[in-house]
Amino acid sequence: MAGFSFVERLRGTYYRLSDPFVELPITLDVEAHVRRLRTHVASANGRIRAVLLADAPVQGTLGLRPLTDRRIPYELAFVGDDGRRYLLRGEKDLSWLAPIETLAVLPFTIGVEEGRPQPEVRGAAAADGPKGTWPEVRGAAAADGPKGTWIEVARGTMRSDTTRESVRALARSLRASPY
Repeated sequence: MAGFSFVERLRGTYYRLSDPFVELPITLDVEAHVRRLRTHVASANGRIRAVLLADAPVQGTLGLRPLTDRRIPYELAFVGDDGRRYLLRGEKDLSWLAPIETLAVLPFTIGVEEGRPQPEVRGAAAADGPKGTWPEVRGAAAADGPKGTWIEVARGTMRSDTTRESVRALARSLRASPY
């Protein structure tokens, strides 16, 4: 059975829990791929740009059961400018009273991995690595997913770009999908 892919740009602000009165800009560009329609999870990759935190590739998953669960969970990992592993977790909640508005808003938290040796990072987060590639993570923190202890360090909210042109771009990306 065929799948599909789509792109999304989210922009907003976040604050560090250590300095909650300073809001910082954040942008997330995500491309999600669903290989089979019966799958309720999309693989996702893209780029996060968060002032004082990271300008790095992201990789993770998006849940795709908005009609039955009335939510779309996001879980995206990245390596911060400080070389530590971070995890952005958020969830879009669907309200039938305002479906466009609620699907456009992503409240999120950002956690940092603690309690395990820091990974050796190669790729976009390393000084000699190529830009735009997901960093290769080696060492104890390179397990198959976020299984360490994660400490929440930031919270924020982003909104999808819902201009007419961005909706057209989304429709084009759905039609042009190789999946």
